[in-house]
Amino acid sequence: MKYKKFSRPISICIAFAMFALVIAELIFVASPVQNSLYMYGLLITELMLFVTAVAGCFITRQDPREMFPVKRPLVRQIFGVLVFWIGCYMLIITLTIAVSSLAPQALMERSADISSFFATVNPFVSFLIVAVSPAICEEAVHRGFILHFLRPIENKWLIIVIMGALFGAFHLDPIRFVPTALLGGAITYIALETDNLLLCALLHFINNALPAAISFVSYDSDALSNALTEEAMAEASKLIYGPLGIGSTMIFAFSAPWIVLAGSVLIHGKGYKCPHLTAKIIICASSSAALLIGGILLTALGIWQSFGSFLAVPG
Repeated sequence: MKYKKFSRPISICIAFAMFALVIAELIFVASPVQNSLYMYGLLITELMLFVTAVAGCFITRQDPREMFPVKRPLVRQIFGVLVFWIGCYMLIITLTIAVSSLAPQALMERSADISSFFATVNPFVSFLIVAVSPAICEEAVHRGFILHFLRPIENKWLIIVIMGALFGAFHLDPIRFVPTALLGGAITYIALETDNLLLCALLHFINNALPAAISFVSYDSDALSNALTEEAMAEASKLIYGPLGIGSTMIFAFSAPWIVLAGSVLIHGKGYKCPHLTAKIIICASSSAALLIGGILLTALGIWQSFGSFLAVPG
């Protein structure tokens, strides 16, 4: 089969056309299917995305080996992905807490809805649907088809920003846009640096697996609704998403830039020399200092506010 090459403008248009098609599928097909079949509807959605990506590859007459590059990873690379994810996840948690401070109650309700949705099937089946299927199917669309047609853009970091924004918008959840955009950018970095879709799927799987496992083990919607009143939930959200919660999370994440840097080195093969290492060290040091200092100041503010509220309580 003779594979087709497109000019850069047409290639970019194809990438965005695929994204528009996927969004239309999510809104007009996936949404009603999930409302009817719950978790099995989510599985159907993921399979639909995979079929769309593969069909798109053949319709546009692209080489599947180039669009979906899969190679056997080195042990060093697997460990590097894990380290890279740890650093990214620390930053994602920090961003989630910070952004959610604008609407804390909405996030808590959204988290409860997601956990209830997961609980509609057997925990093992649910885990496979939540952790495994997106790692394969969503990566086929994003780091497979869409990234393939955005590669003609010469600026690597511009590609990462675009892919991150698309991945954030793909989840159709304004509350989670920033964290998911950061995740999308991180996975795209892995794709561009290693040209191995398997490592992208691994990072995506790890990211989905931990929250899913915690949710299955710890969540009981009836017990939670009976144990916590609306007032208690409001007070808890103020504590978690207020200055004390944000500051504590920032202090927790101050080492994240260094962990991300370490992971970014490990995902390459032996003998890899990190380019612009001095600049990256300066960026890591500056980011860590900002997180630590900002976290300490916000934590101190939160403690002061809590202390003031305690003194204000009569009796």
